Amino acid sequence: MGKDYLADLQTWVAQKKGLNSSSANTARVVFLAIRDDVKTAIDAGYPLTTIWEHMHETGRVTTTYETFRRHVKRYISEQKPAAFFPEKKQEQAAVNKASQKADEPQRKTVIPEKTPTPTPTGSELPTFRFKPPTKGTK
Repeated sequence: MGKDYLADLQTWVAQKKGLNSSSANTARVVFLAIRDDVKTAIDAGYPLTTIWEHMHETGRVTTTYETFRRHVKRYISEQKPAAFFPEKKQEQAAVNKASQKADEPQRKTVIPEKTPTPTPTGSELPTFRFKPPTKGTK
């Protein structure tokens, strides 16, 4: 039933929208049909431009390179970076915490001396008074 339905759907779409339709849905369907071939070529090390040029010249893809590139990004390359996996973050935090505990006895903590700050008396506010150097001193 899968192939028969697909053939019926293809003829219906051809009649309804025309065979050379440039709709986004048609481009997406075409790309999804060749997605495995594109992924295999990418894994083999071919650049996207070469893959698109070949598929465009052979008639497998009729879209622009930009549309092809967007489909590759959306349907093939869309993977979350390792930084977003919470398990890895927790493991890294545990390693960092363990290394910090091992370093703690070797560290010396320096506590700065606390100097008393003068407090103004009454309504007197602290002020700055400039004393220019006298002649003869540098």
